[in-house]
Amino acid sequence: MNSIKNPTPGASKYKPSQESDYETESIAGGCIITKYTGMDDVVVIPAINNEKVKSVGSNAFRACENLTNIIILDGVERIGERAPSCRRDSIGSGTIMACKNLTDISIPDSVIKIKRWAFSECNSLAKIKIPSSVIDISDKAFCQCGNLLTIAIDTKNAMFSDEDGVLFNKDKSILIRYPAGKNQAAYSIPDSVTELRNSAFDNCYISVQYEAVNIHYYFLST
Repeated sequence: MNSIKNPTPGASKYKPSQESDYETESIAGGCIITKYTGMDDVVVIPAINNEKVKSVGSNAFRACENLTNIIILDGVERIGERAPSCRRDSIGSGTIMACKNLTDISIPDSVIKIKRWAFSECNSLAKIKIPSSVIDISDKAFCQCGNLLTIAIDTKNAMFSDEDGVLFNKDKSILIRYPAGKNQAAYSIPDSVTELRNSAFDNCYISVQYEAVNIHYYFLST
């Protein structure tokens, strides 16, 4: 899987995927895709059985190693719901987990939460762009992404920021996630940082240096 886009210019040149390639559940106003079972390299999410696709469920594309591109057309509002009763507007646990050929992600502006393990084990993922709409990111969202170099935050985001590809809260007092693929022997934590998220440096084999004496670990269960 190389990218997830919403919407994608030129998407009309691709045929919608076969309805039989999806497992779905009905929800208010349409349906949720709970599992993709096809073998296509390019997937265009269609209407299914005349129902509008409103959501893409948690684990729906987990370990789909054949995919090079997922095209999410207008109308899909939520990514990462486990079932109709789950929270809205989030990328949930394991949604795109273990997609080993994924190299780039564009997250729709409708997403407000990225939960733990959402992109875990996406070993080819090099960069992820977080839109201004996101207000909650688990420090475990990118676990075992060994080639991740950059977490880029939209400058209009009110909750998060980035510096040299490293994820912080807005005022850079909390270091949330250091990309595991950054090829640095050492990293100096900015003086503004007073808290480190529990998994901030998971799978990072570097020397961490800092001057502040009041840095402590902040354990978050998101």
